[in-house]
Amino acid sequence: MIPVCIAFADPRYNKITFVMGTQMGKSATMQNVIGWKLDDEPAPIIYVGPTESNINNVVEPKIVEMFQEAKSLWIKFDKKSSKHKKRIAGVSLRFAWAGSATELASDSAVITLVDELDRPDENATGEGDLAEIAEARGDAYTDSKLGLTSTPTHGKVTATPHPETGLIHWGVSDKGKVSSPIWLQWEKGTRHEWSVPCPDCDEYFIPRSELLWWPGIGTDDECTPAQAAKEAKLICPHCGTQIADSKRKGMNEKGVAIAPGQSAVGVNGHVIITQNGQDHIVPYHSLLGTADENNHFSLWVSGLCSFSAKKSYGFLARKLLEALKSGNPNSLLTVYNTGFGEIYAIAGEAPEWEEVYALRSTYSSGQVPAGFDHLICTVDVQKNRLYYVLRAWRPGMSSRLVEWGEVWGDTDKPEVWNELAEFLDQEWDGH
Repeated sequence: MIPVCIAFADPRYNKITFVMGTQMGKSATMQNVIGWKLDDEPAPIIYVGPTESNINNVVEPKIVEMFQEAKSLWIKFDKKSSKHKKRIAGVSLRFAWAGSATELASDSAVITLVDELDRPDENATGEGDLAEIAEARGDAYTDSKLGLTSTPTHGKVTATPHPETGLIHWGVSDKGKVSSPIWLQWEKGTRHEWSVPCPDCDEYFIPRSELLWWPGIGTDDECTPAQAAKEAKLICPHCGTQIADSKRKGMNEKGVAIAPGQSAVGVNGHVIITQNGQDHIVPYHSLLGTADENNHFSLWVSGLCSFSAKKSYGFLARKLLEALKSGNPNSLLTVYNTGFGEIYAIAGEAPEWEEVYALRSTYSSGQVPAGFDHLICTVDVQKNRLYYVLRAWRPGMSSRLVEWGEVWGDTDKPEVWNELAEFLDQEWDGH
């Protein structure tokens, strides 16, 4: 989370988005930013939680506890402050939630923080996009910042090697393929990803779920979830080493945020990041701005890099294998979102109309495609019309639509049936 805190303090960035699974330090980092700003450079802050209950029962008590434990903040704290509006060093810290348009619109702020952006229902405020509404809170200040974080949700995106560095990064999604608000925000930013060095070859790589291994993975001899929990390893994409979970902490200690087009090499307690042929020396846990000078810093961190001892490679492997064996798409969605911090598309979601349109055949209405030798017309009889569908069939039960339409008229009288008979007597490309 150090790169995130650096970005909040860096005047180059006016928006900071960080995406990851559960129990990765997202909320604690926002609290850290609040404490830092109110202690060192007091200015109005708005914190937006997903629900009023979350604010009242979780966030507000934790923030007050932080004030009590930090003497420099506690002496500046106005003990008469209300539940949802605290006064520290003469400035306000307001708590709001996604469902309250009034709370969101009531104050301006130098820093606006939105926690769990993906959790509220779409348009929960009744006034449009939550991120846009939150960003508008800083319009009165030239140095305002917006912080967004969440566990991601629905979407489909692929990871591909960068043409220059060879590092595998998440690509930018195709139109309509991602509905997760936080992931879409991340794509607009610098697209940094947390990278770590392999303990064997020292090459930096970006952990993701596809690099998680367990015995017999993807074969008929696949192990049980219990065995996966004991034997899971992370595979280095450079040298193929099976990395044990015991190495995770040491890898994180040398981690660095990497954006597409950047490569990293660890040397004597720091990292050399190369970008556009130039070397830049940065500390571990740091970042280098992108060449396009994007003022929106965004970072994705895999759940495989979690500091939680419970969230081990084995734990994640067991959860994923159980979900795969269950065949329940909602279980897979939960594991990928909360466990790995990755978006996931449930199978069966409707494709975009452009995709369907691109798959159309080239024959015209009334034509019988080559190889389709049998014509079958089906008719649905209603009181005042006949619906007909003429399809051409071939062996294997594959068919193509040739013609369809309606014949209007009282189906108790012969006229409508005579018109249908004329239609059936026609020839269609010799058939």
